[in-house]
Amino acid sequence: MKLEVDGVFFEVNGKTILSDIYLDLKVGEVVGLLGRNGSGKTTLFDLIFGARKADDMSVRIDGRPYKKPFKNQLLQYLPQYGYLPNFLTISSAFEFMGITYKAIEGLSDCSPKTKIGHLSFGQKRLVEIQLLLESKSTFVLLDEPFSGLSPLSIEIISAKIESEKDKKGIFITDHMYGEILSISDRLMVMESGTLKQIEKDPTALEFAGYLSST
Repeated sequence: MKLEVDGVFFEVNGKTILSDIYLDLKVGEVVGLLGRNGSGKTTLFDLIFGARKADDMSVRIDGRPYKKPFKNQLLQYLPQYGYLPNFLTISSAFEFMGITYKAIEGLSDCSPKTKIGHLSFGQKRLVEIQLLLESKSTFVLLDEPFSGLSPLSIEIISAKIESEKDKKGIFITDHMYGEILSISDRLMVMESGTLKQIEKDPTALEFAGYLSST
């Protein structure tokens, strides 16, 4: 399956934030999105998911247009601020997402009855990411999934993404550029409100400022 997003135009108070964007994402690949703070990465994720309304945009899956593909369980989104209600327990969060409960690597000290609100930020993030990657949705958007996580948790999540990508298309952004470069099959860069593809070539990445010279 293939997700395509194009014709994106979004402005705030007359200022253009995003324009002339095209993105395609296929099942079986991880596409990484790089960009500076305030470049519009989160805004693009919000628009694709339907959390915000674009002034103009087309979202298609296998050529069929969708206004809000999450309503058809085709798309899931991990926002920066999380999405699980604090009153849920870990096991009921699985039920909430329609997934059979299973133990989460990295949370061995937490009972399935532990409430989401009693978890640390990193623990909650582990639960939220695992739920999305194990959901029935074909495409997943991950906004800052590694933020606030320990090195071990990052390793766990990276391995989970790698193991699940044969069943999903994953669009991911994070300020931990090294992790994005390592896990992505393709790279996109957000600059001046538009997207462009960039090669996973050390020279190109160093020139763009995403790798340090040695």
